Amino acid sequence: ALDALEKAALLETRDPAVFNNMGVALGRLARYDEALEAFRRAGPEHAAWNNMGWVRYEQGHYKAAISAYERALLAARGEQRLEILGNLLAARKAAKGPAKAAEGPAKAAEEPAKPTSKVARSAEPVP
Repeated sequence: ALDALEKAALLETRDPAVFNNMGVALGRLARYDEALEAFRRAGPEHAAWNNMGWVRYEQGHYKAAISAYERALLAARGEQRLEILGNLLAARKAAKGPAKAAEGPAKAAEEPAKPTSKVARSAEPVP
């Protein structure tokens, strides 16, 4: 899948969905620096860190997710901060124990990401 996304990125250099999906694929391969760069190409800085938090949360790396959500929160403005704060709180609950982890980040997995100038809601692959 990553090979296909890399080829798509060469053809569609401005398509945020391609870079968002590439970020997800790279994150799942534990290539986090590359994933973050792909997320940055997909949207603004706060959305990149929010998506990185989602990838790390999905993998059960709750402390790393907390760190990413905290960075997203620092970069975000206005209402964007509320969504990220919800994700941060979910990651903190998950870090406390497995019963809380099942709840997941409320906004991060709610819908596929369509990064624009607004916050990307999720790092889930866009169909």
